[in-house]
Amino acid sequence: MNEPETIKTIFTQIAPRYDAANHIISFGLDFLWRKKLVQLANPLPGEKILDVCCGSGDIAIEFAKKCDGLEITGSDFSEGMIRLAKEKSLKKGMNINWVQADCLKTGFDDFSFDIVSCAFGIRNIPEYEKSVQEIYRILKVGGKAAILEFSVPENAILRPFFWMYLHYLLPIIGGIITGYYRHYKYLTSSIKRWHDTANLVDILKSAGFDNVAVESFNFGLVKAYIAYKGSKK
Repeated sequence: MNEPETIKTIFTQIAPRYDAANHIISFGLDFLWRKKLVQLANPLPGEKILDVCCGSGDIAIEFAKKCDGLEITGSDFSEGMIRLAKEKSLKKGMNINWVQADCLKTGFDDFSFDIVSCAFGIRNIPEYEKSVQEIYRILKVGGKAAILEFSVPENAILRPFFWMYLHYLLPIIGGIITGYYRHYKYLTSSIKRWHDTANLVDILKSAGFDNVAVESFNFGLVKAYIAYKGSKK
């Protein structure tokens, strides 16, 4: 099985217990991280929002809570995640459009959205640069990319404890909650690969974004990136 199909299988299988696992593994901090990303994105009434790699829909739902009058779409290539997101939004009475789509080739027209967000999804894409280029393509000129991703704690004292938690405890906890220990081993390895190989600021700038701002949360464990699409590309 190739890597994209492996990732799709992982997220489809863990979808039923995905939210519970996220909340417990992050000690509930995932709520705050997502809320902060939406605050930084600062949506305005009438804007069109797309959340790629939307998972169970928390970011799209947070946008709906933040501002009335938004046209919100969530996309993910996992059918199980889209089904879960749709169920959640319907229970909350929210009008959000859910689409099963690959973030490397979304199918949306150029200049379609005012804001494109992605929370904890970029690192799971084998081709980081292409995913960012696709986000750039579908953004309007002056639009914003709002990206949330894991990082490594900046504090040298905390860093060994982070690696120990990531490699040993997180897969055990995720495995107990979802029944898929090996999937959480894969997801932890994706964080390590992301740390070793990717510089998201450089990737965003190479795609054409400018005014890239970065904000760290919880000693650098998570970073939010807000980048603007100018007119130079």
